[in-house]
Amino acid sequence: MPRRRRLDKSRRLHCGDLEGGQLFDLLLGDDGSFASDDERRRTWFLVRTEMLSDRPAGRRPAAWWDYETEAPKYGREPECLRLFRIGELFGDELAAVEAYWKRELERAESMRAFWQHLDKPQLGDIYYVNHCQWAGVPSERMQPAAEDYES
Repeated sequence: MPRRRRLDKSRRLHCGDLEGGQLFDLLLGDDGSFASDDERRRTWFLVRTEMLSDRPAGRRPAAWWDYETEAPKYGREPECLRLFRIGELFGDELAAVEAYWKRELERAESMRAFWQHLDKPQLGDIYYVNHCQWAGVPSERMQPAAEDYES
């Protein structure tokens, strides 16, 4: 009588086990590396913990956006700010993103001071706002312009 092969339930799928472009598919977006969306979804939930642990703070693989949130994957604001706005940053990850924002605010403030020193405060304020938006700093954490300008 033939023996039934038992599946080894202790064996877990790892990112290194994925074929060809499947890892990139999960990271960057559906490029057809999986036979179906169901296969892609199942694979994502098998490797998600490993993939999320390898991502920088405030970043998510494309498959996370596809299967774990209703929020749009792409937007005008940086990914870390979108994650903050939808309440997906916690603990160490939130602390790392806030430390990044603090560094970028300090960098923007130093350039603002540089332009003020050259008696061009409007340029400093423009740089400050643009840099903070690029870095994904929430607008409520930005400092308003120091003074009104003369016409």
